[in-house]
Amino acid sequence: MDDVIVHVTGNQYPLGSINLNSKATALVSASGESHIEISYSDKGIPRRLVVNCYFEPGYKGRILIELSNGKISKITDNIEIGKY
Repeated sequence: MDDVIVHVTGNQYPLGSINLNSKATALVSASGESHIEISYSDKGIPRRLVVNCYFEPGYKGRILIELSNGKISKITDNIEIGKY
């Protein structure tokens, strides 16, 4: 996967190329209600995946997204609402 970018509301986080069986991490911050989208290039063909999750400013935690064959194969969502 080349030109990988993580998109959230109001921000994007370029990760570059990710090789097979590799991991990449992005600390993200959304400017409003958000989900995650991952865009990348597969042999020159642009692709974009929508991750089924939800968070907004003040939330904290971790979302692990696993991809296989150009598709999302697993999402582990450990998001908590922050203290007010």
